[in-house]
Amino acid sequence: MITENWKIFFHLQTLLFLLSFGLLQKLLASPSAKNWKKFLTEYGKVIFYPIRQFTDDEDERMELYVYVCESLARNNFARLKRYQQRSGAIQAKFTTWLISIVKNLCIDWYRKREGRFRLYKAVDNLSALDKEIFELIFLRGFSIEEAFEIITQDKICLLYTSDAA
Repeated sequence: MITENWKIFFHLQTLLFLLSFGLLQKLLASPSAKNWKKFLTEYGKVIFYPIRQFTDDEDERMELYVYVCESLARNNFARLKRYQQRSGAIQAKFTTWLISIVKNLCIDWYRKREGRFRLYKAVDNLSALDKEIFELIFLRGFSIEEAFEIITQDKICLLYTSDAA
């Protein structure tokens, strides 16, 4: 009985894969607005899944969704064609591959908006305390007084926990 259920499950999974892969092939063979709409209807939730992980702001989510869709459609669906062109012994499921592409596009979008996060080389040479002060004031935007309070509270907590042990 269990083996029969697994066979049915496997056949259903295979059928779903072939249908979805067929949708991708249809879009790439005939890149029309109708096929793009069918693709987004089928994979909209898959595309939106990683976007939800990047921000809680609904407006940003929608901006990201538009950016991702435009990026996927750009150059006659060049990014989507890369999935078909991949060769090798093991190929990820299309949805898994699509999620990783969307995550990378989300990172690109944030980098374009806010720049790449890099510390100055001089900061690397600072002591641990000085790095913490730098991070609190310059990267996280705390005032000098707030940074002092945070650092002293952390040190007091450390002393208290080490005395308790």
